[in-house]
Amino acid sequence: MASTIELTFLGTGSAAPSTTRNHTSIALRMDASVWLFDAGEGTQHQLMKSNVKMGKIERIFLTHLHGDHAFGLPGLMCTLTNSIGNGAGDAVENRVMHIYGPCGTRSYIRNALRASFSHLGFQFKVHELHLPTDTGTEDSSP
Repeated sequence: MASTIELTFLGTGSAAPSTTRNHTSIALRMDASVWLFDAGEGTQHQLMKSNVKMGKIERIFLTHLHGDHAFGLPGLMCTLTNSIGNGAGDAVENRVMHIYGPCGTRSYIRNALRASFSHLGFQFKVHELHLPTDTGTEDSSP
């Protein structure tokens, strides 16, 4: 069990950001690791303003695929190429970022990275939650 647990609210706004609130994103820090919940636009900027180290993010959870919860993810992943590492000499290419989300998450990430000609310096694995009401899988590959 973690000896230190800290929540950082990076964004708590709704569908439209305001001058005082960004799109949804929460960082959960447990000792040295960070889990990110949602990545709305502006998440990168908020991370830079906070005491959360981007390179410590190990897992990202998307609650759903509305833009105010997911549009910041592709850019964040590209930025993480330069930030990932735990400071103990781990090479970026040896790290795997785990991303959890609803059906369609894998397709969304792949299409955004492909359309922007982005190349990541780390591996990522998408874990999709398929509900009984989902009509089918858009992409069943890992």
